[in-house]
Amino acid sequence: FDNALRLDAHCARARLGKAAILFGRRDHRKALELYASVIRTDPRCPASVRVGLGLCAERLGQRARAKAAFARALALDPECVEAMGGLAILALNAGASDAAEVAAATSRAISLLSRANERRPDAMALNHLANHAFLRFEPLGAVARAHAGGDDADGAGAERGPAPRVVAT
Repeated sequence: FDNALRLDAHCARARLGKAAILFGRRDHRKALELYASVIRTDPRCPASVRVGLGLCAERLGQRARAKAAFARALALDPECVEAMGGLAILALNAGASDAAEVAAATSRAISLLSRANERRPDAMALNHLANHAFLRFEPLGAVARAHAGGDDADGAGAERGPAPRVVAT
């Protein structure tokens, strides 16, 4: 891609290719700059360019910028599964301060992941949906005792501790 960029510094395909390579090498700052330059050059570029920018921003800790990039990608392409996944992961990692915020963020994330899985089933959406199902699992005996007002002597319904952080794959 460097040779192509030497010949034409404005070649969007070469900048996107180089951005993808830099992202793979974990040079997220330079990759983000290249994705942003493509968007500045052609604001009507495909949604996938904004997804790339969002992934870079998320890796750099720029959560608001990542959310904006994923949301814009989804506005451009309502079927963009990667943007749905990005928004879902951001919602799951929002660090909400109370139970109501956590429940709302989780609900948004599960809705996005379900939509993504309906559009195009893939490992990312299925993995996060499965994690949600496993984290919500309560053995039938503990649920029955709780509804009957009994105790949980076998410890099956014991607290699980803090929810694990979800990592983009």
